[in-house]
Amino acid sequence: MGILSLILVFLFDITLCYFEVPKMLKNKMHRELWVFFVILFAGTLSAVLRAIDRNLVPNPTEWVMFVYEPIGTFFKELF
Repeated sequence: MGILSLILVFLFDITLCYFEVPKMLKNKMHRELWVFFVILFAGTLSAVLRAIDRNLVPNPTEWVMFVYEPIGTFFKELF
């Protein structure tokens, strides 16, 4: 399952770059291209680490829960 996940992640990245990078280069969107590659790299790194069962980066849902759980607790106690 790990190898298939890695292949799918890289296939998705290649497909995304195939469609998006030429548009950005044509429109001379060089800053946006850098941001695109930084975000793509971060997402790919996270997906690869999860595919090889190295959960070094927490799930984004856990970040949302970390932020909103105290707020929810506050409102529960308030009402």
